[in-house]
Amino acid sequence: MTTILAPTTLRGHTSSMVPSDERCSSAGSSLPLMLVNEGRADDASLDIAKREAEATWVAAGLHLVWTTPEMFGGSSPYPGVFVVIRPDFLPGGSVSRFEASQRGRHVLGRVMFIDGSPRRLIEVSMRAIRTSVREVHAEGPRSAAFLRVAGRGVVGRALGRVIAHEIGHWLFGRKHTEAGLMKPSLYPHDLIRPKALALPRGWSVAEVEHLRALHSRCAIDDRRASSKALMQGAAARRAPSEARVRHRAWSDSSPS
Repeated sequence: MTTILAPTTLRGHTSSMVPSDERCSSAGSSLPLMLVNEGRADDASLDIAKREAEATWVAAGLHLVWTTPEMFGGSSPYPGVFVVIRPDFLPGGSVSRFEASQRGRHVLGRVMFIDGSPRRLIEVSMRAIRTSVREVHAEGPRSAAFLRVAGRGVVGRALGRVIAHEIGHWLFGRKHTEAGLMKPSLYPHDLIRPKALALPRGWSVAEVEHLRALHSRCAIDDRRASSKALMQGAAARRAPSEARVRHRAWSDSSPS
């Protein structure tokens, strides 16, 4: 298990920028995100990452609205979610404050939880993402040739998929599904292949109204209640056998 750090600052922005009030001002089906690029990702990779995450969540009717500390100005508390690209996750610290979405050698991303509820802080590790991309290169000549053709776009695609995965945790909690974007481990080929990873079926366009209701309230208790109802409603509409399998996957009490 990877040890998780609970950092106290965002570079140049104290941790007080992450509001203690869990209500946010996102309207309708939009989610405001502040991108803090501590990991020095290049502009092209950032643009690709944002488009990748946007394309993933627009399928569920959720539109991502991006800003940066420079664009926002900081004259008032930011109402949305901070997405911080770290150079890497430092060793040590307290595991209880964070829930890592990827266990094993490379922790790609994590969401901050306090007392079981998510705070408005998502972090991703630039080093872990680049390492995962390099692992594809090491798998053989065909993989290496693919990366040479794709260029830096694969890093942006991988970054966007990790961010999209963490948004899923911020919205719906720590649990994972058996396949698709929200499975427990995203392997190197999952991060860079041209075909996008699908959201769980219950988070499709058919659930847009649930997401709109979720974001019009946005309080932690309301969000958790709405997400539970969403998953139960989606399961009830499936065939009984599939519903039982999915319910077990979502209800598993093991750590993510």
